[in-house]
Amino acid sequence: MGKPEIQKRILEGEQQGLVEEPEDAGEETEREEAHEPPKRLGRTASLRARLGSIGKGTKRKLSLRKRDKSKEGDNRPDTGATGGEATLDTTTQKKLRERTKGKEKALPPPPLTQPEVGFIPGRSFVGRVLECGWEVKEEVVRKGEWVSGLLDVRKSGALTEFIVVDRHRVHRVPHPSAVPGGAETNAVTTATTTSFNSFMTTSTTKPSPAIHPPSLTLEELALLALNGIPAYRAVRTFMQAFSGLAKPASGPKPFDYPPTTANGTFLGGRNHMMADHEPHRRRRALVLRGHDGVGAMAVQMLALRGWRVSVHVPLPGPHDAEESQQFMVEAEERVKLFGGEEVVFDDGGIGSDPWWDGGRLAAARVIDGLKEDGDVFDAVLDTIGGKEVREASERLLKSVGSLVPTTPGGGLIPLDGQTPRDRASKKSGPGQFTTLVGDVPERTIPTAADNFRAGLRSLKFGTGSSAGGGTAGSGSREGEEPRGKVGYAWISVAQDVDWEGEGISETIGNVLRLAFEHGIKPTVPRISTASASAAMYQWKGGAVPFDQAPEIFVDGDGPLCSGGTMVVKIASN
Repeated sequence: MGKPEIQKRILEGEQQGLVEEPEDAGEETEREEAHEPPKRLGRTASLRARLGSIGKGTKRKLSLRKRDKSKEGDNRPDTGATGGEATLDTTTQKKLRERTKGKEKALPPPPLTQPEVGFIPGRSFVGRVLECGWEVKEEVVRKGEWVSGLLDVRKSGALTEFIVVDRHRVHRVPHPSAVPGGAETNAVTTATTTSFNSFMTTSTTKPSPAIHPPSLTLEELALLALNGIPAYRAVRTFMQAFSGLAKPASGPKPFDYPPTTANGTFLGGRNHMMADHEPHRRRRALVLRGHDGVGAMAVQMLALRGWRVSVHVPLPGPHDAEESQQFMVEAEERVKLFGGEEVVFDDGGIGSDPWWDGGRLAAARVIDGLKEDGDVFDAVLDTIGGKEVREASERLLKSVGSLVPTTPGGGLIPLDGQTPRDRASKKSGPGQFTTLVGDVPERTIPTAADNFRAGLRSLKFGTGSSAGGGTAGSGSREGEEPRGKVGYAWISVAQDVDWEGEGISETIGNVLRLAFEHGIKPTVPRISTASASAAMYQWKGGAVPFDQAPEIFVDGDGPLCSGGTMVVKIASN
């Protein structure tokens, strides 16, 4: 076949509407020498064959171009590279650039930044179980049961309709009652020993058929874990410090109930009145902000164990005389129902206190005033935090008192209308300072340095204490302040397991048992002023619907200041 015939076929293909690039002369000559049949052009050529021919032609052109460039590189003059040095030609540099460019394209795109979302508050909750994981056993919780729990402070997120929670952070509770049981009317004044079905394992007496087991309201169950867990653990530190001191060997044991857990940490035994005290005197404790929140439950637990409890109550900012007087009256009535002995009001803060103080300096002034009045305390429960409060409490606890009782100071209000006896009676043994906040209240999540300093402070068993604990008139110089030991304990908000190895679920079970057997319940209604326009009056109920939840998270006059708590109703049962 000659060249004129090839050109004729090309022209025929163009007339039929197909555009075909002819191959170079070199390729045609090779095909003729090899006696290969010619390519069929036009409509008879398949798409795959045409694409293959185009690819072969492109590859050949590229190979010829590379060959020419390599020849140019050989004719390039020497650049003087000697030894181990080498000179890259233009082709090699281009190849490296192409390789680098390809790798850059192959890299994955940078990760997309996650959109910032708002923090969802809320730790304590109560609700019904919708689903259980396959590792959750029936003795822990079952589908459809009511549970109360406490979320991790690092995450929170309870103010949502549905939450996912670990099984170690919940405990089953009985169905909440629709009618409030009167947390302020039954607290401390009634004590029952009834069992409540499967929610507790053991009990000493069986309930009467005519008497229904007591129940908690939905609001009380919502606050049970938030207030009960830190209060229970704080009172346990007092038991650890004083239960084995000055008690005869034949005396009653501190735990006579069958324990609800393996280590037997329940503090509500029958003989709790004799567990923590000396033969000649009852122990005395000061609870800061004991009118609400965690402090209120701690006051009830200490009163159950026979402690004489003085309750500090902060005044709610600047108000007129009538509003302040009504607030003080309501606070005294509430503390009396809790089992407290007296109420100590602070000055509500002065102008020189910083705005971010949060009542620390006012509480420290009250503690220093108690020391100047000659009061003697065995323990202080701090719910405010701060270095000022800790140092003032240590000064108060180091005072061992005298044998001559003193008269009450101006800031003390006895609840029975009589002078409290033995306010400055001589004590023996160490003092105990337990805080729920630490030295830096602004830092909610403690750092490693905070935990390290707290550990050293607790191991030292008080800073600057004498070896044997000084007493008045023995071993101390004239005019020298008697010094005693002061123990230290910090119940951190980020602590899931306490120092006895008890977790969140076990502690909720013990607090629930105290609520059913001794009437120790969280406080839901709030103390307010008489004026309807006052900032605190609208929060008197202690519970708000979900659409009003953002209004309670405000600074200054919000309901969460001064140790307060609030309940948000997300969904009705």
